[in-house]
Amino acid sequence: MDVKKRFSEEQIIGFLREAEASMAGK
Repeated sequence: MDVKKRFSEEQIIGFLREAEASMAGK
């Protein structure tokens, strides 16, 4: 079971999306 891997991947995607949004907002 790769539950931890899947969770970490989703966290990374969310983090990248937030970073992109903050950069675009600047």
